[in-house]
Amino acid sequence: MRAVISSAYMLIANALPVIPVRFQGGAHSTCTEHMPQAHQAYRVMSDWSAERFERWASDIGPQTRQVVGHILKQKRHKEQTYRQVLALLSSAKKYGRDRLNS
Repeated sequence: MRAVISSAYMLIANALPVIPVRFQGGAHSTCTEHMPQAHQAYRVMSDWSAERFERWASDIGPQTRQVVGHILKQKRHKEQTYRQVLALLSSAKKYGRDRLNS
């Protein structure tokens, strides 16, 4: 019985991919291979970048650019701030550029 279990375990163990793992407490990974398929596709299709958001904020005004720069520096990985920055910059449509920049 033990030999059957052992051989079944070896079949399963050999079928699993080996992925190197870095253990850093509380750390996030932006390695595309470690993301779910839906996130990988989203990341490839997305044209969001810190530089793009900074240019967009500069088009609105210097105060907006300063706030966006501050938000982008809040997290270790800038990608974690993109939704917050996008929400801020998108509010220019609703409230106007002058009001957002003041």
